Amino acid sequence: LTNYYCWNRDINKNDKSRWIDCRDKRTKGQSTNGFVKTVMSSNVNTPQEVKKLGLSIEMSITSNPEDFLMKIGLDAVCQIGLENQSIGNLFSEKEQVKIIGEIRTLLNNDLFKNYPNIEELHITIMAQASFIMRFGADFNQNHFPSVIKIYHFENQKYPWCFNVSPNKTDVEYSVL
Repeated sequence: LTNYYCWNRDINKNDKSRWIDCRDKRTKGQSTNGFVKTVMSSNVNTPQEVKKLGLSIEMSITSNPEDFLMKIGLDAVCQIGLENQSIGNLFSEKEQVKIIGEIRTLLNNDLFKNYPNIEELHITIMAQASFIMRFGADFNQNHFPSVIKIYHFENQKYPWCFNVSPNKTDVEYSVL
């Protein structure tokens, strides 16, 4: 078991510049329901043609899913967000686990069924470190594509990524 602490970087909040214990925080009712949209490449005519699917998980700040699609060369991007996005908006372990469950359900019940020929999953996450750690721990599933790339998002660019795959012991790093 791991207890996560996050450094609160939001200088406009009362808890600014201090460590926040993510246990036992009350939820704010955050949910991804109603905040999911998919962007398709103009080169893709049917869902069966989608081989490279991107997930743009936007919990704290927004990005541009069309930009992610174009810069990485994806067939489709699913943008997943929240109604109230801000830095330091997700310190509750309970809320993080709930949102990760929603994303897992979206993948398993919708995306993997709607796009049955996915070979690569490309992920970028705009959220605090505790959320990212919980997300990674929850998504080690054997039915995922054999290629999974996790991108760093900085200054509207994707400068590097980790290449991870289910059932592999090594992780590769790529500079883009």
